[in-house]
Amino acid sequence: MFLLKSLKNSSVLAALLVTTSGTLVYAATADEAEDTYDDEVVEKRAVPIVMTQPAPSSAQRFSSVLRTELGGKYPGARIEISGDVHWTSGGLPTDPGPVSLRGETARGEVMFAVSSLTTHHESLGWATYAAWMPTLVATRRVRIGEKIEPASFVSQEVNVASGPARDYRGILIAPGASLNRLEARQTVLEGGFLTTTAVIKVPDVRRGDAVRVNLISNGLSLVTQGLAEEPAYLDGQIRVKAGRTKRELVGKLINASTVEVKL
Repeated sequence: MFLLKSLKNSSVLAALLVTTSGTLVYAATADEAEDTYDDEVVEKRAVPIVMTQPAPSSAQRFSSVLRTELGGKYPGARIEISGDVHWTSGGLPTDPGPVSLRGETARGEVMFAVSSLTTHHESLGWATYAAWMPTLVATRRVRIGEKIEPASFVSQEVNVASGPARDYRGILIAPGASLNRLEARQTVLEGGFLTTTAVIKVPDVRRGDAVRVNLISNGLSLVTQGLAEEPAYLDGQIRVKAGRTKRELVGKLINASTVEVKL
């Protein structure tokens, strides 16, 4: 069965025909309003209509432009404008030009300027916003030196425009980032954010590891054993103590167990 409901739009009385579940909308004559008909009868009389959304207002369009500008400041973030835009000087021009961001506060407020394209008169305003950034949050305490495992973190959106996450803007590690060969350089508490400053790449050689030292001088090469004095990475510089004399030398780590020293 279908139900006919009447609507009054200005001075015109119209009737809307909908299913009882509200999934179909049709136009019908006003005489049929508030009556119930069999499916067959309704299908013959009903005329499909198209329901359109109203065009966005100038304020809504400006909020969209402001979100785009803030999105450039926070790449990858989902920007939300909270409440109305407030004007401290002038108002929204009828023909606004580009928006210029002038500053922000720790409360998630952004100050901006916009000028008319014809009069060039500048208006100033501010708005409250949120910048939701996806990041990794620890589900348990991760200790110094512990390998970073994806299972120890969950993906979560945090607002980097205000609140605790604001201090971590630009250093949050996003979900999907490679965590291979990373270890904690500082303790990450449960509920804490995983940041680039909290992790370090697992070194190819650690302090105290035994290495082979190739001593090169004037085309001659001598191989001896040594100990790494510091962590190091492939193709990076490393200090070693070589030979029985334990002489400290600086060379280049050419593989996971060999250091080349040019004398």
